Amino acid sequence: MSDKGEVDLTGAKQNTGVWLVKVPKYLSQQWAKATGRGEVGKLRICKNQGKAEVTVYTPG
Repeated sequence: MSDKGEVDLTGAKQNTGVWLVKVPKYLSQQWAKATGRGEVGKLRICKNQGKAEVTVYTPG
């Protein structure tokens, strides 16, 4: 992905949260291959015994 691409932060204007996260290389590669508004994966965040767990699911 290009570092100079446009980013739509419209949601930020609607009082919704915006997260800045570092994504793993394999996920950024999937993201770069995506066409249009396709799904590249799902991010699941939950708490297990008070500690946050993050799981990434990618198709295929």
